[in-house]
Amino acid sequence: MTHIFCQRIFVVSMICALISFGANEYSICSQSYDTPVVKISPVAQTQLDKTEAAYKALTFYASDIKMETSGLPDNLQLSAKVAWQKPNNLRVEADNGAGTSLYVSDGAKLWMTMARAPRQYLEKTVSSTRSLMPSVLTETSIDKTTLGMFLLGKDPLRQFGSALQSVEATKVKVGGKIALDRVALVMKLLRRKDEGTATFVIDGKTNLLRSVKISKTVGGAPVTIAETYNNRRLKADANDNFEYSIPVGDVRVTKFETLPYDPRLVAGAQPFRIDVNDIDGKLVNLDEYKGKVVILDFWATWCPPCKVDAPRLAALHNKYKDQGLEIIGVNMDYDMLNLRPFAEHYGMTWRQTYDGKGWDNAISNRFGVASIPFTLVIGRDGKIAEPIIAQEVFNLREKAVIKALAAKAE
Repeated sequence: MTHIFCQRIFVVSMICALISFGANEYSICSQSYDTPVVKISPVAQTQLDKTEAAYKALTFYASDIKMETSGLPDNLQLSAKVAWQKPNNLRVEADNGAGTSLYVSDGAKLWMTMARAPRQYLEKTVSSTRSLMPSVLTETSIDKTTLGMFLLGKDPLRQFGSALQSVEATKVKVGGKIALDRVALVMKLLRRKDEGTATFVIDGKTNLLRSVKISKTVGGAPVTIAETYNNRRLKADANDNFEYSIPVGDVRVTKFETLPYDPRLVAGAQPFRIDVNDIDGKLVNLDEYKGKVVILDFWATWCPPCKVDAPRLAALHNKYKDQGLEIIGVNMDYDMLNLRPFAEHYGMTWRQTYDGKGWDNAISNRFGVASIPFTLVIGRDGKIAEPIIAQEVFNLREKAVIKALAAKAE
């Protein structure tokens, strides 16, 4: 049987659009297009030349990278540890808050694992003529701005296209004082009457990036992307490992089969905290349900399979509530217009949490939920008994509830 479910597509297209600003490539010395002439100060051009040369001369590079966004529907908070040795040895451990994905290359092969696809790995042959690190950084969404451009030996200003207006070198203040060991390049950007800036903070000794920050107005709201590069190393040490040992039991795949929820939500694990009000304004906390079996139900009135599931869930609740079954709904609607009438119509008498943010719901984001309906069965001991995804919700949920009800609380 083919099951239909409501799925969230995690995209970084808005980030790419924000960073790109324009699709046209250009040469600073060329005026063959009908856009404003880019003005680059001599000091800024000299610094850009130094930074490009510094990256071109690298044979090894390692750093901790942190990326933070604000103002977007999905505010990414990412971090990574990267190590790269010319030509194509690399190790990237990237954490998006829902677990760590790993990329390792020995120069001949690339191995990849993904947090949302546990016990799976991809293996690919590495091209000897193409630099691998920039594409891996892009794959992880860690670097969507500048580092990859420098590592490829490409003009880092190209990413801004025809939106770029000017580039100036400025001093950097740290704690109210001018920092003598760094310089900032500030780029003024203009696209569709919206102004923005991009700022490269460059180390004055190594001429390598310390941070990149892009600020823009999108739909009248401020959006920022900030990347920082810390603990930079330019020489390899004994801890740099560019070999991959396949863990026992892991399966090689040609395409990752990803989990639609945080992979840390496994049987026996502690569920993430719940600290949100229900629709009556009362705080919901899982601690008050100790000794009960709880179904945490992620759903929305606009989700067709949730509509199908609602009466089945109500029947399940009525059948087992006297034995200790409770349900907490995590509603993912964007307004409350249909919430109460829907719940009343289908007999959903249990508590419903709601924050009006839809897919950006605080609890669903915390649990990494990417498709609904999704239910998490929590045992009497307060630990996860079973995570049940949309395709399984009609078949496995009652079995999981019966098993959890039969277990004794610790």
